[in-house]
Amino acid sequence: MVGINNYIRIGKRMKQVRIKTGISQKEMAIRLGISCSSYSNYENEYREPSINLIYSFCKEVNMTIDELIRMEFMTVDKNFKMNINTGKQIKEARVKAKLTQEKLAQKAGISVFTLQKYESGDRNPKIESLQKIANDFGIPITRIKSM
Repeated sequence: MVGINNYIRIGKRMKQVRIKTGISQKEMAIRLGISCSSYSNYENEYREPSINLIYSFCKEVNMTIDELIRMEFMTVDKNFKMNINTGKQIKEARVKAKLTQEKLAQKAGISVFTLQKYESGDRNPKIESLQKIANDFGIPITRIKSM
């Protein structure tokens, strides 16, 4: 049977996001109201989660289903770092929006120094910071990649 995991590897993405947000498998299973073994089966792609479970998961990690499905620009490494172009894309979006670094940093709740590090590629933004920046631009987090 061909399912969602054959196309978008939803279980793998759920695992990436869960790890990044610092939630244990056990804690996520509790939050979703399912057994730890069931949740593990979803992450390991032995079973496919229902749309309701995916929705609940996304609600727990503060992202939309669209963002989870379209997070192709994220890589799976120990630090869950973004693609190297992310900083460049943040800068392009900021310039396009005619915002100074100071203004965007203030709106995103980060320091100017941190934003400078993101834009120069010296530091990769946490997904939470990237989400705040995307919110400030009024766009989904996935659009930063396509700018």
